[in-house]
Amino acid sequence: MSRQSSMTRSASFMAAFLKETGWTWPDAVEEAKTSRRRRHPKPISFRRA
Repeated sequence: MSRQSSMTRSASFMAAFLKETGWTWPDAVEEAKTSRRRRHPKPISFRRA
């Protein structure tokens, strides 16, 4: 799997996620950095194995 296709899929996933939650990109970045699990009943995984 090429890096570019995986980046594109990740970007479209994030776009859908931001649209659903109404967050802006900086909000999502800050949330991921500061409170990885505090606010969410299920942890949101930005990385896929």
